[in-house]
Amino acid sequence: FNLLFAGNIGVAQSFDTIVNAIEIVQQHNINVVILGEGRDKQRVEQIINEKSLSNKFFFLGSHPPEEMPEYFACADALMISLKKADIFSYTIPSKLQSYLACGKPIIGSLDGIGRKIIQESKSGYVSDAEDADFLAGNILKIYNDSDTKKKKFSSNAIQYFQNNFEKSYLIEKLEDILRDY
Repeated sequence: FNLLFAGNIGVAQSFDTIVNAIEIVQQHNINVVILGEGRDKQRVEQIINEKSLSNKFFFLGSHPPEEMPEYFACADALMISLKKADIFSYTIPSKLQSYLACGKPIIGSLDGIGRKIIQESKSGYVSDAEDADFLAGNILKIYNDSDTKKKKFSSNAIQYFQNNFEKSYLIEKLEDILRDY
């Protein structure tokens, strides 16, 4: 079972939460595939090695944006995490929009608007930022979910993206705002 994390490997992404959650579920056949680079990568790899989890994490480096859908398509679920901080509660991570558009179940560990979007879209499971126990529980849920439930998460993700982030929809909303102004 492959969880995919795409993007920056930095302090803001709270990789310690992901590592600690995987440590909790390590007896299951669950892997984390990471696409990206970042300032915190070396420290994260060191923690993974110290916890003897290197057989669970696969760092594949950075790839061009046009290749990302191929990787997303091979994942069982897409993972997003952020540190607990007010600034992150008010921001929609661009990665979340990409994840929704790809139509894969989403596992999140974040607060605020990102959390709300995962809940409203019914595209997967979300835990509080930096709560490794809750994240581990959600990872096990998606791991054990039926294919039917996973497909429902996927279709919900695509539908939410189309209804809320699709380019023509956003242009139409902007035109409405300008017309009313």
